[in-house]
Amino acid sequence: MALSMREVAEAFAALEKNSRRTTLVALLGDLLARAETAEMERLVYLCQGRLGPPFSAPEMGLQAKLMMRAVADATGRTEDAIRRLYDERGDIGTVAGEVLPAEGSGLSLMEVYHQLSGIATASGRGAQAQKIGLLADLLRRLSGPEARYVLRIAQGRLRLGVGDATILDALATSAGDPSLKEAIERCYNLSSDLGLVARVLREEGEPGLRGCQARPGRP
Repeated sequence: MALSMREVAEAFAALEKNSRRTTLVALLGDLLARAETAEMERLVYLCQGRLGPPFSAPEMGLQAKLMMRAVADATGRTEDAIRRLYDERGDIGTVAGEVLPAEGSGLSLMEVYHQLSGIATASGRGAQAQKIGLLADLLRRLSGPEARYVLRIAQGRLRLGVGDATILDALATSAGDPSLKEAIERCYNLSSDLGLVARVLREEGEPGLRGCQARPGRP
């Protein structure tokens, strides 16, 4: 069953409230274990607060001011009202979490990922207005809790306290085999791409991980 954005947002909220590393690994491992094979790569990128590996992830190209405009469009509130809330909260994700409804339209993780990718790749004449419009359309379909994290990802400020080492441990936990950690780390050291590591782990297991090789153009 496809992973919903609501499930991801709930897991992110639990991660945000915890600082003990063993708890973070367990929570993230559980979320990864629930993901379908096709979702693993994208889920890991979103856990990092980006849409791809650090050397090739597309940038959203939206500053807080433009996100405020999208939140205003999505909620029917004035930009001034959203700006005042932003000045008080200091985080556009928190603002969206407060002004959007508690229930969304049930978007899946993959639907949200693809819509964010569409925003990031919009270009050409009128691209800024197009990005704002696409983001507002997405926000209209999200709940407040979902929008909280989607906007933080879009801004590059997810702030879950989850680093690469935690994700590597969580991947081993999700596979139910802590002994895979060495092979997971080796594959990551060669690829610098946690999403790729997650996909190889799920699709090919330990043989695939041990078959990872350095690729030209990757740090």
